[in-house]
Amino acid sequence: MTDKAREWVSIPPERGRDPYDLFKCPVCGLEMAWFERNKPVHKHYHNNILDICDKYGLCLFIGPREKLKIDAYDMKVHATDIKEKKFAFLLEWYSRFMRSLIAYHNIKKHPSFEDYISMILYQDTFDGGWLEKLHGQEVISSLIDDFGTLKGIPGGSYFLDDYSMVSGAPFKNYHNGKVYVRKGIPKEFSEPAIRQWVENWCDKNNF
Repeated sequence: MTDKAREWVSIPPERGRDPYDLFKCPVCGLEMAWFERNKPVHKHYHNNILDICDKYGLCLFIGPREKLKIDAYDMKVHATDIKEKKFAFLLEWYSRFMRSLIAYHNIKKHPSFEDYISMILYQDTFDGGWLEKLHGQEVISSLIDDFGTLKGIPGGSYFLDDYSMVSGAPFKNYHNGKVYVRKGIPKEFSEPAIRQWVENWCDKNNF
């Protein structure tokens, strides 16, 4: 995002503007009715987006996030070794990590990228070992060696405060709930390295 305001500034009225016109904030991208532009929900979302940009240097909205996932899937299909497959996995989940950051109310309390991956590796989002089926047992086991496993996201891809409010099938955990300690995250798989790759990818794709 360029030329973004560093703090919230209320949006003044416009003469003759229909209060039910669709308004899209040019800074945070949130769409709402014109009369809702200065309500607290917009202010909170707006400032959260700016906080993400400050901390991570970028904030991926839905278009770039979905494109990144598609490119990560393509990278996985054409990968020739386990390192490339692991990198593709992390790019795919960096997209979801960004989605979780945007949805969460306070990025200071949101897990780091490394911890987020550890939490995803701990749980089985769908029946029958979905991550292993999609990415391969060898890839997931190797990622668990790198990142370990942590409790914190019992299902899905969002970090939430109260999972009792999430509907759906009961969550299942990998390894009967056993927590694996990370052996050490390779530098090329750390959040700064992944983020730098994504920043370069955004430049190439004009995001």
